[in-house]
Amino acid sequence: MLIVADNSSDAGQVRALVPGGRAHRLLVTSRDTLTGLDARLPDVDELAPAAAVEPG
Repeated sequence: MLIVADNSSDAGQVRALVPGGRAHRLLVTSRDTLTGLDARLPDVDELAPAAAVEPG
């Protein structure tokens, strides 16, 4: 199972959702750095304005 927690403002909002095993994943997006979670923080490049509005 994949849980997506979009635009979380602090670790307290998602801490209870962190899975205990390896069979499930939690993807958290945030505009802030969330501390206190055992998480990986990947670097994601910002899209150029034209690519951000380009239809799929």
